[in-house]
Amino acid sequence: LASGYFHWYFLIQPWPLPETLLGQEPALWLQRFLPNSAAVGASTVAEYLRAFAKPESIHATCEDYRAGATIDLANDRADVSAGHKITCPTLILWGARGVVGQLLNPLEMWRELVASPTGESLDCGHFLAEEKPEETLRALKRFFAS
Repeated sequence: LASGYFHWYFLIQPWPLPETLLGQEPALWLQRFLPNSAAVGASTVAEYLRAFAKPESIHATCEDYRAGATIDLANDRADVSAGHKITCPTLILWGARGVVGQLLNPLEMWRELVASPTGESLDCGHFLAEEKPEETLRALKRFFAS
Protein backbone atom coordinates (compact mmCIF):
# COMPACT_ATOMS: atom_id res chain seq x y z
CA LEU A 1 0.00 0.00 0.00
CA ALA A 2 2.81 2.43 0.86
CA SER A 3 4.52 1.97 -2.50
CA GLY A 4 1.23 2.56 -4.32
CA TYR A 5 0.33 5.51 -2.12
CA PHE A 6 3.72 7.05 -1.36
CA HIS A 7 2.29 10.38 -2.49
CA TRP A 8 0.06 10.45 0.60
CA TYR A 9 3.12 10.54 2.84
CA PHE A 10 4.87 13.08 0.63
CA LEU A 11 1.99 15.50 0.13
CA ILE A 12 1.21 15.75 3.87
CA GLN A 13 4.68 17.09 4.65
CA PRO A 14 4.68 20.69 5.96
CA TRP A 15 4.63 23.59 3.56
CA PRO A 16 6.70 24.43 1.52
CA LEU A 17 8.47 21.12 0.87
CA PRO A 18 6.01 19.33 -1.45
CA GLU A 19 4.82 22.58 -3.04
CA THR A 20 8.37 23.59 -3.88
CA LEU A 21 9.38 20.23 -5.29
CA LEU A 22 6.17 19.75 -7.29
CA GLY A 23 6.33 23.29 -8.58
CA GLN A 24 9.71 22.62 -10.16
CA GLU A 25 8.45 19.82 -12.42
CA PRO A 26 4.65 19.51 -12.26
CA ALA A 27 4.56 17.56 -15.55
CA LEU A 28 6.92 14.94 -14.16
CA TRP A 29 4.71 14.54 -11.08
CA LEU A 30 1.52 14.24 -13.12
CA GLN A 31 3.08 11.72 -15.51
CA ARG A 32 3.56 9.43 -12.52
CA PHE A 33 -0.12 9.49 -11.59
CA LEU A 34 -2.24 10.20 -14.63
CA PRO A 35 -3.22 7.42 -16.98
CA ASN A 36 -1.63 7.85 -20.38
CA SER A 37 -3.29 10.34 -22.69
CA ALA A 38 -4.57 7.56 -24.95
CA ALA A 39 -6.72 6.28 -22.08
CA VAL A 40 -8.09 9.64 -20.97
CA GLY A 41 -7.55 11.99 -23.86
CA ALA A 42 -4.83 14.52 -24.49
CA SER A 43 -7.13 17.43 -23.62
CA THR A 44 -7.74 16.01 -20.12
CA VAL A 45 -4.02 15.59 -19.52
CA ALA A 46 -3.45 19.14 -20.81
CA GLU A 47 -6.03 20.47 -18.33
CA TYR A 48 -4.28 18.78 -15.42
CA LEU A 49 -0.98 20.25 -16.62
CA ARG A 50 -2.56 23.70 -16.91
CA ALA A 51 -3.94 23.50 -13.37
CA PHE A 52 -0.69 22.21 -11.88
CA ALA A 53 1.24 25.05 -13.47
CA LYS A 54 -0.38 27.26 -10.81
CA PRO A 55 1.26 27.22 -7.37
CA GLU A 56 -2.13 27.64 -5.70
CA SER A 57 -3.39 24.41 -7.34
CA ILE A 58 -0.42 22.49 -6.00
CA HIS A 59 -0.87 24.05 -2.55
CA ALA A 60 -4.60 23.20 -2.50
CA THR A 61 -3.79 19.61 -3.42
CA CYS A 62 -1.27 19.35 -0.58
CA GLU A 63 -3.71 20.93 1.89
CA ASP A 64 -6.36 18.38 0.96
CA TYR A 65 -3.95 15.53 1.72
CA ARG A 66 -2.79 17.25 4.92
CA ALA A 67 -6.39 17.50 6.10
CA GLY A 68 -6.89 13.81 5.34
CA ALA A 69 -3.99 12.95 7.63
CA THR A 70 -5.03 15.30 10.43
CA ILE A 71 -8.43 16.89 11.03
CA ASP A 72 -10.38 14.56 8.72
CA LEU A 73 -8.85 11.52 10.37
CA ALA A 74 -9.46 12.92 13.85
CA ASN A 75 -13.09 13.68 13.02
CA ASP A 76 -13.63 10.21 11.54
CA ARG A 77 -12.13 8.54 14.61
CA ALA A 78 -14.32 10.65 16.90
CA ASP A 79 -17.43 9.73 14.90
CA VAL A 80 -16.59 6.01 15.03
CA SER A 81 -15.92 6.21 18.79
CA ALA A 82 -19.23 7.99 19.33
CA GLY A 83 -21.12 5.54 17.13
CA HIS A 84 -22.07 8.23 14.63
CA LYS A 85 -22.62 7.17 11.05
CA ILE A 86 -23.57 8.91 7.85
CA THR A 87 -27.23 7.99 7.37
CA CYS A 88 -28.02 9.53 3.99
CA PRO A 89 -27.69 7.40 0.86
CA THR A 90 -23.97 7.08 0.08
CA LEU A 91 -22.34 5.84 -3.12
CA ILE A 92 -18.82 4.43 -3.04
CA LEU A 93 -17.05 4.02 -6.39
CA TRP A 94 -13.49 2.81 -6.94
CA GLY A 95 -11.27 1.51 -9.71
CA ALA A 96 -10.82 -2.26 -9.73
CA ARG A 97 -7.33 -1.92 -11.22
CA GLY A 98 -6.24 0.79 -8.78
CA VAL A 99 -4.44 0.19 -5.49
CA VAL A 100 -7.71 0.47 -3.54
CA GLY A 101 -9.44 -2.10 -5.75
CA GLN A 102 -6.52 -4.50 -5.59
CA LEU A 103 -5.74 -4.32 -1.88
CA LEU A 104 -8.83 -3.17 -0.02
CA ASN A 105 -12.57 -3.76 0.30
CA PRO A 106 -14.02 -0.24 0.04
CA LEU A 107 -17.59 -1.11 0.97
CA GLU A 108 -16.45 -2.90 4.12
CA MET A 109 -14.13 -0.03 5.02
CA TRP A 110 -16.91 2.54 4.69
CA ARG A 111 -19.32 0.54 6.87
CA GLU A 112 -17.50 2.02 9.88
CA LEU A 113 -18.65 5.50 8.85
CA VAL A 114 -21.73 4.93 6.67
CA ALA A 115 -24.92 3.15 7.74
CA SER A 116 -25.73 1.66 4.33
CA PRO A 117 -22.99 2.21 1.77
CA THR A 118 -23.67 1.10 -1.76
CA GLY A 119 -21.29 1.02 -4.65
CA GLU A 120 -19.21 -0.84 -7.13
CA SER A 121 -15.83 -1.02 -8.74
CA LEU A 122 -15.26 0.13 -12.29
CA ASP A 123 -12.78 -1.54 -14.63
CA CYS A 124 -10.12 1.16 -14.39
CA GLY A 125 -7.43 2.59 -12.18
CA HIS A 126 -7.72 5.48 -9.74
CA PHE A 127 -9.14 8.14 -12.08
CA LEU A 128 -12.69 6.91 -12.63
CA ALA A 129 -14.15 10.00 -14.30
CA GLU A 130 -11.16 10.37 -16.59
CA GLU A 131 -10.68 6.70 -17.47
CA LYS A 132 -14.31 5.55 -17.58
CA PRO A 133 -16.47 8.67 -17.94
CA GLU A 134 -19.55 6.94 -19.34
CA GLU A 135 -19.52 4.19 -16.70
CA THR A 136 -18.98 6.74 -13.94
CA LEU A 137 -21.86 8.85 -15.19
CA ARG A 138 -24.13 5.79 -15.43
CA ALA A 139 -23.36 4.82 -11.83
CA LEU A 140 -24.03 8.37 -10.64
CA LYS A 141 -27.31 8.58 -12.56
CA ARG A 142 -28.50 5.24 -11.14
CA PHE A 143 -27.62 6.38 -7.64
CA PHE A 144 -29.36 9.76 -7.90
CA ALA A 145 -32.42 8.23 -9.59
CA SER A 146 -32.96 5.78 -6.74
